[in-house]
Amino acid sequence: MLKKIFAGVLDEMIIFGVSALGLLVVEGVLRIFGFTMVTTEIFLIINMFVINALYFPLLEGGKYGTTIGKRILKLDNHNEEVKNDDIVADTIEEVVSDDATEEVGEENEQ
Repeated sequence: MLKKIFAGVLDEMIIFGVSALGLLVVEGVLRIFGFTMVTTEIFLIINMFVINALYFPLLEGGKYGTTIGKRILKLDNHNEEVKNDDIVADTIEEVVSDDATEEVGEENEQ
């Protein structure tokens, strides 16, 4: 339980770091063109919101199936979820193929 909480805190720290890095990049590009950012806090909050909304779905749906914080702390429950999803998918395929076979048999009888 404590590891999961720490993994969540670690993920939020990563999100904050990426957001701060994005802020520095955008601020640097604006300074090249002669502009300055007056309220950097608002940009940082908006950037954190966007990255936070994309971080979990992209990483959990990716190659490793887990976030960076969970990988660092070796919390990987993804394999069990994948096995369960495969069992459900196999069951659905069996039901669909059985229904298709029955429909073909009914058409041949008519």
